[in-house]
Amino acid sequence: GYNLIAAANEMTSSRDLDVSGQLRTAFDRAYANSPIQLELVTQSAGITKVEFYSGTNLVFTDTEAPYTFTTAPLSLGVKTFYTRLYVGNAYQLSNQIAVTVGEQLPYQGIAQSIPGTIEAGNFDEFEGGNGQQIAYFDSSKGNIGDYRTEEEVDVVMDTNEGPTVGWIDSGEWLEYSISVVESGYYTLSFRYASGSNLGGGPFRILVDDRVVASNVLVSQTSNTDWNTYATKSVTDIPFTSG
Repeated sequence: GYNLIAAANEMTSSRDLDVSGQLRTAFDRAYANSPIQLELVTQSAGITKVEFYSGTNLVFTDTEAPYTFTTAPLSLGVKTFYTRLYVGNAYQLSNQIAVTVGEQLPYQGIAQSIPGTIEAGNFDEFEGGNGQQIAYFDSSKGNIGDYRTEEEVDVVMDTNEGPTVGWIDSGEWLEYSISVVESGYYTLSFRYASGSNLGGGPFRILVDDRVVASNVLVSQTSNTDWNTYATKSVTDIPFTSG
């Protein structure tokens, strides 16, 4: 006969109190084997202790403000933290934060040379494991292809086209680390296939988080399958050497 209502993106317990706090850190990314400092910011009175959790593990207890905790050196991966704010034996939960430990790296450690060819399936990787939301975003769970199956991106090795990315949904993205030999304006010619009578897109191209091409559309290549490829070119993309 008991209902607990949890708001979207918030942690809730059946022991909620009229206290609150915001857990924060100056770094949402960290190098492997480096510690970070966490701080719980609260204006609530009557707090008797604050517990810091890493995942489901209690890692530190603080009984006096300011409520801070410096972690042990962090291993590779995505680490989550939250706190419990106690008044006596009852407690309230803070927000949860995630810290990415490790670096985004070029696939197999080699940046793609420009001018050159970038294989679509050779997007960047995360040294801490799965690169979802770090080197790419794929909206479906699991790789339904046969290439880089440990990642979420749907990649198929095509005999003629190489590792191709398919089953693309709106909002998905991929990142590639590149090494540009000479500054200038470049033309990107990419291979694509579409069995939809509406074609595909719009796509955007970003360089160093800046949009350099938008509203890129492609037409249908076949009304019977998704394996008929064509080439689309986007001109005047600015690259700086390095």
